Amino acid sequence: MPQSVHTEAVKKKVQARRARQAKYYNKGTRDLSPLEEGVVVRMRPFTLGQKAWEKATVTKRYDERSYEVESEKGTYRRNRVDLREQPVPQRPLEQTPSQEPALTQNKDQTKTLAETNNLPDTLETIQQPQEQQPTPAAVSQRPKRTLKEPAYLKDYSR
Repeated sequence: MPQSVHTEAVKKKVQARRARQAKYYNKGTRDLSPLEEGVVVRMRPFTLGQKAWEKATVTKRYDERSYEVESEKGTYRRNRVDLREQPVPQRPLEQTPSQEPALTQNKDQTKTLAETNNLPDTLETIQQPQEQQPTPAAVSQRPKRTLKEPAYLKDYSR
């Protein structure tokens, strides 16, 4: 005899299955940080075969993931996934005036140490270790595998 199907029970099973699938699908995801207007970004190439990411500037944010960007070739609307923020080059830190007295103070201390230990005049100051120049690393190449034709092609003539 045919039995009636409990639609509520079936709906709950489907919802549970979808929730479990979403949990595993979204396991390693993270939200991308929003981009401000005027930020320089790199835009994923839109044409096949092109590999270089094009430089662009964010001009407008439409919603959570959609941005308008201006590049040399024109204005485009792109998803946040296709935009990477270009890092700003950092300047080397300059020595501040507060650090200079500390260095001269250390030199004075080395002289007093040499004088108190009654060292000869030639060793009056302790020599500072010289900065070692980084040596270029030896370029090492990994061994490459030997390529052999398959045995079944021995009798094949070209």
